[in-house]
Amino acid sequence: MIKYSLIIAGIAASLLMSAHVSIAAESNQVYGSQLMTKQERVEFHARLRNASSNAERERIRNEHHKKMQKRAEKKGLKIPDKPPTPGGGMGAGKGSADGNGPGRGKGR
Repeated sequence: MIKYSLIIAGIAASLLMSAHVSIAAESNQVYGSQLMTKQERVEFHARLRNASSNAERERIRNEHHKKMQKRAEKKGLKIPDKPPTPGGGMGAGKGSADGNGPGRGKGR
């Protein structure tokens, strides 16, 4: 019984750590995140998730960008004039992998 408790505790700890890393990575991708509170970042992500179209998400991003520019200006900071391109980090694309992962074209 102790063995199972330790396994469950280990799984729970792993899940909590991965959730923390995911939240940290997500917050660093928000334009002007260093100028925002944690609650503002959460609300911004919620607005993006709840948007009904790409056009609405783009409008939200542009609105947010202008808000962050004004906030930075008030603090005497300089930020880029153009908003970052959405999805500009790692993601779908060819990449540099050689395709030698599991399956290797075996149709699985």
